[in-house]
Amino acid sequence: MFTVDRADLSDCPLLAETSRAAFEQEASYSRRGRSRPPGYDSPRWHTLAFRWGCVLRIVLNETIIGGAIVIRNGRSALELGRIWLAPDHQGIGLGREALYQLEARSRPDTRWMVDAPVWNHRAIHFYTVCGYREIGRAADAIYYEKIILPTRPSN
Repeated sequence: MFTVDRADLSDCPLLAETSRAAFEQEASYSRRGRSRPPGYDSPRWHTLAFRWGCVLRIVLNETIIGGAIVIRNGRSALELGRIWLAPDHQGIGLGREALYQLEARSRPDTRWMVDAPVWNHRAIHFYTVCGYREIGRAADAIYYEKIILPTRPSN
């Protein structure tokens, strides 16, 4: 069974472990050893993230295989601070399914925002495939958004 739900503080060591594996693998795709996000491999950092964001765990068959951090940004906007899957679970649609599950929990007309490093072509592809559109660029990042539309009742 595949679920995305709120993490507990006791999940932080596993969240840090899966995050480390995911971001180390991602950095290995860059010949220049690109940077990783702050605290990506620290259980303490993941514990602190509970103070400013909604920390989630991605679970497959009762095993934590990844996580996400969602930050409220105003009344009708959410920022996907990060999302990750352990390398063994990437490339088979689970990341997309996890993101769709997160989006489905938000109210209609919610604006989701995320950014990706300009060098991270896999993340750029992922957000584009998931329906995010580019809204801006900086020297080191690309900014995306997606508006969750109200669902129509089926006849």
